[in-house]
Amino acid sequence: MQLDAYDIADLQELLDGGDDLSIVEERPDTAHGEPVTLIVLAVTPLVITALTLLALKHRREESYEMRAEKVQPDGSRESVTLRFKMRESTTQAEVVEQVVNGLNLDSSLLDAVKSSMVN
Repeated sequence: MQLDAYDIADLQELLDGGDDLSIVEERPDTAHGEPVTLIVLAVTPLVITALTLLALKHRREESYEMRAEKVQPDGSRESVTLRFKMRESTTQAEVVEQVVNGLNLDSSLLDAVKSSMVN
């Protein structure tokens, strides 16, 4: 996943330094020439919640995107762009659903994350 330094710092704080996140490398973003840091995230309910909270920081924007690459158990890779449709009243549950659907994850993760959310 490609995020800027501020989002990575927020994500590290949300994940409380756990094993779910590791920073892999920095390389230039070919679209803008700015350095980006690539991170690897284990897909867990905690990570989905953290990505949700990160996306909610951008709820004043009509849309927000995160680029990611999914690595399947067989080693194959798939590039994914998470596209969030936002409005000021967007709820955490709505964004969780957008993360799970955008990454094409099992719907049981959606239920696990929603059940662990504090309202």
